[in-house]
Parts: sequence; C-alpha cells; structure tokens
Amino acid sequence: ISEFLFNFVIFKQGVSTEDLVVTHHGKIVQQEDTIQPGGVYRVWPRLVGGKGGFGSMLRAIGAQIEKTTNHEACRDLSGRRMRDVNDEKRLQEWLGKKAEREREREEEKRRKREERLGRNKHFFNDPEYERQKRQITEGMSDSLQKGIEDTATG
Repeated sequence: ISEFLFNFVIFKQGVSTEDLVVTHHGKIVQQEDTIQPGGVYRVWPRLVGGKGGFGSMLRAIGAQIEKTTNHEACRDLSGRRMRDVNDEKRLQEWLGKKAEREREREEEKRRKREERLGRNKHFFNDPEYERQKRQITEGMSDSLQKGIEDTATG
C-alpha cells in the first residue's frame, strides 16, 4: 500500500502505523504493497493478544466446577435472604401443626393410660386354690395359738 493511505489514516485518526493493521480480502497488507484500484481496504486497530486457547481453558475449568444447589444465601426481589424466607415458612408450618402434635400427644397419653389400666383387670379365679389358701391360713393360726398356749403354761 502506498504511504498515502497510511499517512491519511495517521492524519485523520492521530495514531501511528504500528497501532494499525490494513486488510484486503481478509489478508493483512504490508506498507510496501501497491493499492489495487477499486479494492476495499479495511483499517483495523492492532489489538494486543496472546496465542488464544482461553476459551478451551474456560470450558475445561467449567467442567470441573460443581454446580451448587444451595441458594440460601441468595436474596429475593425485596432484598431478603432466601434462608430467612425459608425459615419463616418452616416456622409457620410448624406452628400450624402444633394443634395436631398436641392432639397426638394427648392420644398417646390416653392410650398408655388405658393400657396400664387394662393390665390390672385380669382376675384369677380358681376355687381349689382359694380352698387350699384358706386351710393353710387357718392351720397356721391354730398352730400359732397352740404354740403361744404351750409357752405360757410351760
């Protein structure tokens, strides 16, 4: 490209030739190349860059990062923490079920009380046993009375 094009860009934009790149059909043209009549030339600012590969590095790191499911520290649209909102909901549910828990507790107490009372309702009824028990008690009373009389006379 003739120096005319570079000088024109330097004059209009106020930048040096080291900061510019001129392309023709996507290829960089040198300052020594000749201008083709009717050709479209584009002037680009020179960008500082590296060898690339940053995108693939981000993809590799992205695959290693775990996605979090804990959104408790986030805030809702009104600015409140989600943890506080969720805690409030859980408290409301707990208070709503308080009557049910109290009813279940009373039901359990009633069931245990009936169970305890039900155990004592067992009756032992054996006439032979009752007869033997009465005979033993009478026999012991008689023996005791006889022993007391013998020691008193003796």
